[in-house]
Amino acid sequence: MDKLQFLKLQNDLLEEFRQNIIDGEIESSEYLLEMLCTLHYISYTLYNWGTNMHFLSLLNYQCELENEVRSRSESEFTEILETADTVFDDSIRLYNSGIDHLLNYLTENIMTKVKYNSKQYKRDRLLEASRVLNFEPNFKPVILKQNEVSEILLRRIEHGNALEMG
Repeated sequence: MDKLQFLKLQNDLLEEFRQNIIDGEIESSEYLLEMLCTLHYISYTLYNWGTNMHFLSLLNYQCELENEVRSRSESEFTEILETADTVFDDSIRLYNSGIDHLLNYLTENIMTKVKYNSKQYKRDRLLEASRVLNFEPNFKPVILKQNEVSEILLRRIEHGNALEMG
């Protein structure tokens, strides 16, 4: 039973740490990327630990005890070992859920900043365009007669610089 108590202590500490990171995210989004990397690293490490022989034997021991308890209670017997990958499955699932939560939060922050900056850019471009449109040229447009336009088009066609009419 000492083995399972040690495992429970580990899982409780991991859950408390995860919860502190997720709760800290609300207070300080300054370290959002660091928190995201921490959650990912711990999830990855837990998965690797779960494939370690020591933790695999703990998983086997835990499943045997749970199956024994279930068989005593005469409930429907299911083999727990078949569905479990590691002893840290619940912790890994919670850490991955935390990663998803932080990624959503980070994405929303980025989208808010992009929308704000695009609105600023659009306003600046509109101001610049209005200045350009109000620009008074210092030359007068030339009005061409019909035959002059025809001559210009013929010259362009002769020199291989045809206009596409569509």
